Order: sequence, then structure tokens, then C-alpha cells
Amino acid sequence: LESSSKTGSANSGNLGARIERYAKMDCKSCKGVIDYGAFWEAAGNSSSASLFALVWFVLILWLLNSTAEHFFLPPLMYWSEFLGLRPDVAGATIVAIGTC
Repeated sequence: LESSSKTGSANSGNLGARIERYAKMDCKSCKGVIDYGAFWEAAGNSSSASLFALVWFVLILWLLNSTAEHFFLPPLMYWSEFLGLRPDVAGATIVAIGTC
């Protein structure tokens, strides 16, 4: 029992060190489609950059919603009917099974 508690504290210390290293990382090597950090540095504190960010955020949420509506819900409804589940139960159950 003592060894497991020591192992748990050692793992939590290791996790803390990893989180600290990650927080201090310089993301010059991070790659993505859009470099948001460089965008914000170049834009400064302008209202046009804030407006662009707001429009971009709304667009991304709209795209996520339409993707879920067209590609996630139809199979979910099919499986809920096939398994005889209520729609509210089916969403939580099938998503949980899908993450296994």
C-alpha cells in the first residue's frame, strides 16, 4: 500500500514537470494551417482583428454544427431505432461506446 502511494506521488510530480515544460514551450516548431499566434502578434490590439476573430469563431461553430447534423445524427438515429433506445439515451450511450 505504501509503494502505491509513493508511485502515485511520483507520477503526479512527473506530470507537474511535464505540464510546466509544455507551458514554457516555444511553439516555433508547432505546425498548423493557420498560425494564430503570429496573426495576433501582427494585428496587435485592433478592432478589425477582433471582428475577424469573432466571425471566424462563428463560422467554425456553424461548420461543426452542420457537420454533426449531416454526418453524425443520421447514423445515431438509425442505431437508436435499431437498438430500441430513446434518442436522449442513444446519444449518450452510442457516443460513450464510440470512445472505447
